[in-house]
Amino acid sequence: MPFSATSHDTDRKYTGTRFRWGWAGPSGALQFAAAGVTLALHARQAETYSLRAIRRPRGVTRTYLFGAGASVDAGVPATIELSKKIYESFYPRTPVRRALDVAMGGLRQRQSVVNGDAYLEPDVEDLYATLLRLAQRDSDPLAPFVSLWSGAVTGAEAPDPRWDARQVADGLKRDLAASEIRGQHFRTRDLGSFAAALSDALRPERSGWYDRAAEEVLSGILQSCVVEDDAKVGYLRRWLGSHGQEGVWIASLNYDNCIELAASAEQREVDRGVSDEGNVRVNPEVASGTVTLAKLHGSIDWKVRPDGRIVVGKPTPFTQTEPGIVLGSGTKLRVRGPYLDLLFSFRDRLARTDELHVCGYSFRDEHINHFLGAWWADGERTAVVHDPGNLYHDARGAFGVQPGAPEPRLRFDARTASAWMNAPTEDAEVRP
Repeated sequence: MPFSATSHDTDRKYTGTRFRWGWAGPSGALQFAAAGVTLALHARQAETYSLRAIRRPRGVTRTYLFGAGASVDAGVPATIELSKKIYESFYPRTPVRRALDVAMGGLRQRQSVVNGDAYLEPDVEDLYATLLRLAQRDSDPLAPFVSLWSGAVTGAEAPDPRWDARQVADGLKRDLAASEIRGQHFRTRDLGSFAAALSDALRPERSGWYDRAAEEVLSGILQSCVVEDDAKVGYLRRWLGSHGQEGVWIASLNYDNCIELAASAEQREVDRGVSDEGNVRVNPEVASGTVTLAKLHGSIDWKVRPDGRIVVGKPTPFTQTEPGIVLGSGTKLRVRGPYLDLLFSFRDRLARTDELHVCGYSFRDEHINHFLGAWWADGERTAVVHDPGNLYHDARGAFGVQPGAPEPRLRFDARTASAWMNAPTEDAEVRP
């Protein structure tokens, strides 16, 4: 039976034989031909595939792309859950809480209009970006066109007598306690905390609470991304172990240390491409037994120096450093720091990739989707999306698949990260 014009040839070797496959005309049958033998499967029969059959064909170069969903089962909060957790950690009527109230209220209003859901909690990265814009609102390009900011926006930084009185009293208590510890007679010059709090209380106008709230959100994000118990990453350990001594290449959009922790527990070397000088160059190839990890949006243990290089580990002596992670809504493409080099390493790896496994990524980053679409356009590559969410249309859009067209090269596995990684070679239904 002849193949249709949509058939494809490939030199990939599954059993040492050249294969051809394609959709055979209006019957919708999926045909495979090898060494003169043709096997036809009707479309309805071909709607389910075995992950065992697609996961480890010999000679196929495989790459993994992990998003936030890959770390949720290790106890790292999802972005929406984290924004609520940070918000509830502050007592009502404190200045930081008032700043958070303004930002959260505005984001909920926008979601009510855009998504039709006023009760959906804002994403923590949207919250962080909003607080920064509120803090810098007077320098915003649109500021000249705003005659009056909302009373809620300015009111969050207005004086609060009860808060001021509490801060002045706490400052005095700290000064008195410090004097008693020193065993010295109380002196006027020992009233440093009291004087600072009183000076703040007497200022007619305040500013800085949106900045302070943004710092608290950033601190909450960093703290939530630290996993110390390797038992929480057991599913990642089992998944790494299933590869034996085969090298694994992972592009991660997460800041957390889950992969590093799992690899350490499995005694696997992790190559993040960081040189002693602080430059980042991730090898697109992978060595046997090595976990090559490209952290495209940075890492919780990175700090970026003024020259764009990074320092890894605990707080450094450099006073002008910033956390080495990419936060914020909209595009996350950054020029300063290691992020462009990391992105190009991912591009170079994709050029060598036959099969891409995507886990926990919601397809919301345009710069990542751009590379996915360019990679997919080759016409012979395959991808599997592992996620229990309804990402069917988002994934097809990112890869550039035509709406409504059947695409057997793109498959969906509706399991959580831990379910897939605990049984990566088990049969699972995936739909084209």
